[in-house]
Amino acid sequence: MEVNLNLLGEKIPLQLVGKKDTFYMSTSFVSGLADLATAFGTPIELNKNDLAKLKDKYIDIAETGSTLSSEKSDAEKNSFKEAFSVDTIKNKKYNDDLKKLVESFDKNSFKKDKDTLSHTFTKEEFIKIIDFMNKNLKEDKKAKKAGLDKQLTETTQALKKDIDKLEMNVSINEKTKKTDLEVTFGMKNPENKNNNMSIVLALSMTPQKNKNQIKLPDKKDIITQNELTKIMNEISGATTSDVNDTKETSELDYSNDEEVQALIEEQLDTIIEEINNNAGNLDAAKAEQIRKNFEPVLNAEQMKKINEALDKALVK
Repeated sequence: MEVNLNLLGEKIPLQLVGKKDTFYMSTSFVSGLADLATAFGTPIELNKNDLAKLKDKYIDIAETGSTLSSEKSDAEKNSFKEAFSVDTIKNKKYNDDLKKLVESFDKNSFKKDKDTLSHTFTKEEFIKIIDFMNKNLKEDKKAKKAGLDKQLTETTQALKKDIDKLEMNVSINEKTKKTDLEVTFGMKNPENKNNNMSIVLALSMTPQKNKNQIKLPDKKDIITQNELTKIMNEISGATTSDVNDTKETSELDYSNDEEVQALIEEQLDTIIEEINNNAGNLDAAKAEQIRKNFEPVLNAEQMKKINEALDKALVK
């Protein structure tokens, strides 16, 4: 699977290859992360030696887990692989029952426009699906070994406790199988109920036929988590002093960056609305910090609108 992740205007390529319960990810994403860091004013330069060490290399996802810095025991790695081979989720009755559950959801939320079917899953529906999975996986030995029951229980608890809003709109084209997802997370702020945070993730997938033979990477092309961390440390170590020397003296300026400006224009009204909605929690110090955060990114006209919104909010 090849994915191009577009994050704040920077493209991060992700390439995954796997067979059964073994999955590897290409290190090609490192150059994308370097570009993203540069966009945020922390330049990471990849020299030829660094790139050569990472060229055509892969990391074992089971070993790496969710972060590049976490250490996992052999038992945890095996459990991760075990999760991909659970017998219950391959069972026809399980899938038929899951289908019936989804069909029991609000009929009005299922829509069809020509060849495209769509549905918006709610937080409550997600909880029902997770509870269904948990109930059916309790007797599955592989699921127990992988600790899926514990993970699902913790996920349900987190949804109820920490997530204020969760929606996932799914659209599928019946002919092309193109799938579009838009997920909205509303995170609760334990310190201020009126200042919750929302995150929107959009994902579009179009299956393509591949005539090339797909093969797993050779052992010599697989680097360990420690090797990747060492290379990343060498990269960051080589540039840290340069960043510290230049960051304070050079002002970041994105006023002429078309991609960044397009993103800002899309979000500017929302930002101003957030300032207005949270006027009661704003003081002079916070307003000044907001101004400093936006100054390197906004052009003069945009900054004027932010300043006006902050000034009005401080008066309220």
